[in-house]
Amino acid sequence: MIITDVMIPFKNGIEIIQYARKTKPNVPIIVLSSLGEEEQILLEAFNLGVADFIPKPFITNELALRIKRILQ
Repeated sequence: MIITDVMIPFKNGIEIIQYARKTKPNVPIIVLSSLGEEEQILLEAFNLGVADFIPKPFITNELALRIKRILQ
């Protein structure tokens, strides 16, 4: 599983998702982002097949539950 933010230092989260899709096409991906921060980039992430989106700030228990749901 990959958990990434849309905007991270030195890389773009979309680049990470694109690389993952080329090398491990079935790996589940969760994207974190501030709601509305980069709406167009977030749409692109869903077009690349991310499993879920969690807006920041988030509750760690929510993240844990979503990870569990995706991995089942």
